[in-house]
Amino acid sequence: SIFYHKNNIFNFGTVALFSVTAEYRYYFFARKTQKVSDRLFAGIYSKYRKGNENKIAITMNGTQELSHNYENYFVGLNTGYRYNYKRLAISGFLGYGFLLSSSEEGQSEYINFQGRRIRLNQGYKNDLRAGFTFGIAF
Repeated sequence: SIFYHKNNIFNFGTVALFSVTAEYRYYFFARKTQKVSDRLFAGIYSKYRKGNENKIAITMNGTQELSHNYENYFVGLNTGYRYNYKRLAISGFLGYGFLLSSSEEGQSEYINFQGRRIRLNQGYKNDLRAGFTFGIAF
């Protein structure tokens, strides 16, 4: 799967995220009468994710332009259920990825004008995978 997201945060900055995921699934209890697999599955996946966040922050020293960029590689496990209705495939899944490598540049956190620590790209080293998909079975 391929994912791209870009968001403008209240005109004070932007967040962009791109990821590519490759997955292998094994279906348990699949019906032998169907040509395509369905029912309960377990899978292993690998994911490359790249993201950046640019923000104009209000700090104790005034305003400051911040930027944080990162690249991560994950390998993970997931499980779910797939149902086929004629050629329509509907599935839901849940999984977790383990960080293999990570690189980053820029400033990932700052202290705001109230003295609280704020993090850019919060949780970028975690990969919780959950989804609901519709597709064509073949």
